[in-house]
Amino acid sequence: SFRELDGWETDQVAMPVRFLGEIAAAASPLIVHAAETARHVALTHGISACFLPFPPYRMLPPGMLTPDGRAAARARLHMPPGMPLIVSFGYIHPDKAPELVILAAAQLHRSMSFRLALAGSANPKLVTALRALAEEAGLPPASLIMDAGVVPEAVYRDYLAAADCAIQLRRAPAGSISGALMDAIAAGLP
Repeated sequence: SFRELDGWETDQVAMPVRFLGEIAAAASPLIVHAAETARHVALTHGISACFLPFPPYRMLPPGMLTPDGRAAARARLHMPPGMPLIVSFGYIHPDKAPELVILAAAQLHRSMSFRLALAGSANPKLVTALRALAEEAGLPPASLIMDAGVVPEAVYRDYLAAADCAIQLRRAPAGSISGALMDAIAAGLP
């Protein structure tokens, strides 16, 4: 039913079947991007999968990762000098636990000033709910950068260069991969 599909979209873990067995049986060769998925397919379905590591989507030019490059990216984002910037990258979705990120940020904000950016597009209703949660939790509006619109590629890359650290949570099942996490790792972000 559409209600079930909507529920699965917000909580992939609740999905009873992911069609993995059917796909694994039909694919020749079966290529997966996570070693855990290859092990799972072998154990569950008795099928040997080819593991092809998942590369980052975005490799920043080395000049963007220098102190001057990072400072220029921060200036383009209108970040005050010395203000710590924490960023969560990629599509803003319940599977990425944005409410936990906001609640943790509200806790942290009690002891230090910083900016939290959720650098990705989102459903406008989710953005409204997250802003309300941030306000209720005591995170000042000026500390939260989030928009329902699509983040232009140049702006996303600036966030990768400007961030002091990334926070990439995931509720997806084991074996799932995150392009946004790979981007953050490639940019050298803790």
